[in-house]
Amino acid sequence: MPICGFASRDALRFKKAAGHKDLFYIDDKDVEFKEVLESPLPKAPHDTSVTSHWLVIEGIQPAIPENASIEGTVLANLNILSKLFVLKTLMVHVLFWFYHFNLIRLSSILHGIGSDGKKAEYKEDGLSVDVKLPVKHVSSRELQLYFDKIVDITMNKSVSVLFKQALLSLATDSGLHPLVPYFTYFIADEVARNLNNFPLMLALMRVARSLLQNEHLHIEPYLHQLMPSIITCLVAKRLGNKFTDNHWELRNFAAKLVASLCKR
Repeated sequence: MPICGFASRDALRFKKAAGHKDLFYIDDKDVEFKEVLESPLPKAPHDTSVTSHWLVIEGIQPAIPENASIEGTVLANLNILSKLFVLKTLMVHVLFWFYHFNLIRLSSILHGIGSDGKKAEYKEDGLSVDVKLPVKHVSSRELQLYFDKIVDITMNKSVSVLFKQALLSLATDSGLHPLVPYFTYFIADEVARNLNNFPLMLALMRVARSLLQNEHLHIEPYLHQLMPSIITCLVAKRLGNKFTDNHWELRNFAAKLVASLCKR
């Protein structure tokens, strides 16, 4: 029980009442009335009060407990200034080494690359920098012919039975992963240049859907190249050049592609 308005800070302990499944009670400790009367009273808290004191007298801060010491304030400010100076010095060193490293790299690129196309080496103060040139991707002759054939069918025969067979091949073949970056670039390039060609835009979206449906392809690393083309077919201000072009069909098709991507 509380003593003179002061309660215990211990956590409340609950016990289950006997004979009741969902009834609990607080397990209070039994206290003898005699112990309560004989126990010393705790110290009463200080009353809340408001007092006034001088902050500054004629430009001088009086040394009283209510005012912070001038020495402590000066030391705190000096500590902050020293930390700022150290941070500034560190930033200067970082910027210097960053500039120095990029200068070495730029020099190696300008002077170290020969006409044979091999990697360049530039050494300064014992530091060696190797610059690797871009490597041309080499695909098999069969894959190149396959890619060229799919591109030709998409561009010129998008309403033929052969195009449907090509879409089925794109959606099921397991050896097409080396061609994924080429197909994504092909779709992005043609969409950007042929917004007025409604049949071609629809054919490109069907190619994109077949690539996304292929379970053997790891398409995620190339979504950042493919998504802008799909979104363009969804929200472009104008699609097609003829009055008979059903641009809503293309927009609905692109919207379904986006929905399928979100569910992957």
